[in-house]
Order: sequence, then C-alpha cells, then structure tokens
Amino acid sequence: VGPPTGYGVLRLQQEFGEDQSTAGLMFTGVKRDLDDKDPLARILRQNAVTGSLDWTLRFKGGAYDIIGHTGFSHVEGTPDAILRAQRSSARYYQRPDANYVEIDTSATSLSGYTFGLRGGKRSGKHWLWGGGFSFESPGFELNDMGILGQADDIESWNQVTYREQTPGKIFRRYNITLSRNSSWNFSAVKGPSNDPSHMVSSAEVSLNGTFRNFWDGRYFIGYEWPGKSDNLTRGGPLAGTPRNIFTEASVSNNFTSRTSMSAWVFYFSNDIGSWEQAAGFSVGGRAGNRMSFSVSPRFNREVNSRQYVRTIEPGPGQIGNPNTYGNRYVFGNIYRSQISAQIRLNYFFTPDLSLECYAEPFAASGEYRSFGELRAPESRDLNEYGVEGRSIEEVDEGVYEVTDGSETFAFSAEDFGVRSFRSNVVLRWEFRPGSTFYLVWQQDRFGFEEPGRRVRIKSLGETLSTAGANFFAVKLSYWIPVS
Repeated sequence: VGPPTGYGVLRLQQEFGEDQSTAGLMFTGVKRDLDDKDPLARILRQNAVTGSLDWTLRFKGGAYDIIGHTGFSHVEGTPDAILRAQRSSARYYQRPDANYVEIDTSATSLSGYTFGLRGGKRSGKHWLWGGGFSFESPGFELNDMGILGQADDIESWNQVTYREQTPGKIFRRYNITLSRNSSWNFSAVKGPSNDPSHMVSSAEVSLNGTFRNFWDGRYFIGYEWPGKSDNLTRGGPLAGTPRNIFTEASVSNNFTSRTSMSAWVFYFSNDIGSWEQAAGFSVGGRAGNRMSFSVSPRFNREVNSRQYVRTIEPGPGQIGNPNTYGNRYVFGNIYRSQISAQIRLNYFFTPDLSLECYAEPFAASGEYRSFGELRAPESRDLNEYGVEGRSIEEVDEGVYEVTDGSETFAFSAEDFGVRSFRSNVVLRWEFRPGSTFYLVWQQDRFGFEEPGRRVRIKSLGETLSTAGANFFAVKLSYWIPVS
C-alpha cells in the first residue's frame, strides 16, 4: 500500500476566431504524504507540479496553422529521490563526458522546461508542407502525473508532400512525402560551441496510394546518417551510431469489403552488422449478420550487434578501460526471433446480448553469440573479447569470465525463451437502455521455454501449456433516468 497521495488536474481551453483557433492552459499537481524517514521517500517524490500553455492558430479557413506549446515542471523530494531522478534513464546526469549537467547529491528539487512550435500548409490541390522544432530541458520531468521517455532533447523536422486526387490509369489518388528529422542534446546550447552532440539525422520518402480497384498500398524507405547516442551506454559516455537503412511495404483491400485483408513486410540493416526482417498479415470479416472475426499474426527475426549487457566498474587494484573513464561498457550480439497473433471473435445473440473474445499468444527467444566493450567515447567500434589478447570463457550457463591483460572480470548474459498467452472473454448484456451487465473471464499465462532457440509456428501452441492465472469479474452499470 502506497502513501496517501493527492492528484489534481486543471484544463482550460478557449476557441476563438472564425477559423476555430484554440488556446489552452493546463496544470497538474501531485502531493504525497511522505515522511523523510519513510523508505518510500528514497524512491518517490513528495511534490510535483507542471504547467503548460498550448495554442493552435488557424488561417484562411484552416489551410494554414501554427501549433505550439510551452511548459515547466518542478519536483521536490529527499536527496535520494532527486538523485534517483537525476540518474534515471530519462536524463542520465551521471554521463562522464557531459559537461553541461552534473549530479548534485544534496539537491531536494529538480526543475525543467519545454517548448515546441510547428506549422504548415494543410490543404491545397497538390502541395502540402510543414515543419517545426521542440525541446525538453535536461531537468524536465513529467513522470509523476504523465509520461516522459527522455528529456535533454532538441528536435527539428520538416516535410513536403505532393498529392494527386484526380483518378488516373493506376491510382484513384496518391501522395508522395519527403521528410527530414534531426536531434541534438543540450550540449548544443550549453556545451562547447564547436562540438555539439548531434544525435541523429534521418530522411524518409513515402508513397501512399489507392488503386483503381480501391485497394490501398504504402511504401517507404528511410536513411539514417551516422551519429551519436547519449543513452546506449546507460549512463556512460557517448557512443557512435551507424548508418541505418529501413524500408516497409504494405497493402490492404477495399475497407468496405465483407472480408478484409492486409499484409506488410519490413526490413532494416546497418553497417555494423545489425539487421531485422519482419512480416505480418491480417484477415477478418463477417459471417452472417451476427459474427465478426479477425486474425493478425506477425513474425520477425533480428540481429542487434549493440545490445547493452552491463557496465563493469574496475575492482580493487584494477584500472578498467582508461579510454572509457575506467568503466567497461559491455555489449553483445543478440539473435532474436518473435512470433505472435492477435485473434478477435465477436458474436451477437441479439442486438442487446453479445460475446466478445480476444486472445494473443506470443513467443520470443534471444541468443548471445559474441561480446565486446566500447573502445572509446563516441566510437562505433568494440574491443571484442576472444581476440587481440582478450580471452573469454563461459564458466556457467550465461556467465562469462573475461581476461584482458592482467585484469579478470565476469558478467552474465543469459539466453532467453518466453511464452505468453493473454485472453479476454466478455459477455455483455444491455438489459435496458443505458443499463448493462458484464461477465468477464481473463487469462494471463507466462513461462520460459527453450532459451535461445528460434521460435516457430508451433511455439504459439506451447503458450497454452504455460502456467498462469484466471481472473473473473462481474460488472453492473445501471442508468437512473432523471427528468
């Protein structure tokens, strides 16, 4: 049971002008009744407040717009709780080569801010365009009342689209879009002006079209230039990232058809040995006037040559890797495979009585085959174990011992195999208008099977034999008419 906690949200929005422009204001607050000596005070913040202003300005009947937001955050807590926020994956203040943020072990608060602005042309016969930028400062924090994956980001993007809506010989309509994205962290504004940490730059071309027979098709191809990552080492120095190329194609039939069909394929590769192949399809439809169904399986295989494993600090009398501030940032090549299927079935006994079923079997596996450590900050290369005088031996299942010169250290990286099955069955009866009775049966099965072995179609059947829990619930909602 957690501490007594209060949550508050205030949202105001006003529409104005003949083009329905809007302006909004939002505040959130969290207050936890925590004593500094409570063990939870080492983890949870005691107070959190955020505020934001947002706007959408539309012009010429909505053909053009300017959309923006600005906001702030402020959290308070014990030094341990604030230290945890500084070291979290949302910001990694402990990065040894970050010269614009630093750990403050005595801090009892953390504050940040955000801003974003975008706009463009949203209607027209052929040409549409748009662009914008946004940023979140290193101290920005929303995770007490919202979701924030990562702060310390500056992003910019733009795109241009050509579209044709007059039916031709092949397409009834189509559009071609060229887009570009770039990102930095805050060293670009607070660090040395001659060496900003440019993270990622990418470009993408996409084609979307509806054929003469009302089938839809989509294809895109993207390219990502070599850059840097400030989270690949999980709080260590910057690591170089490779050039990536990725492409996807999909097709689907006329959405008004009694039977719906779609399929897609995806491919990704880079210049340091990573790749991914994925494919899936979906079939659904209606059987008579009472039943509908859909089945959507998908499968993917991938090799990730930069799977983070562990950070190893030097032991007594050791110097570690002097090129990476003494620590060793260990990565592995992992071979992963995954197969899953989403299954839906709905049956209406009467317009007021229905049975709705959902099931998703899932299987995945992963196998490590080689390891190494980051050679130097901002490098894409690894000092591979097992070559150049660095030996590696598996001393136990998933436990490896490495000898590098006069130093020996160990780490664990276990192969895995997972089987999971989740399902929901809901009987819904609307016994009078607005009043409904629900009977729910939910299954949640999970287990470990065949670590490292590539999953197959039969792996989906294995999910039914894993251990799990059954959950039953009854819900009743009753509408009380008030005249």
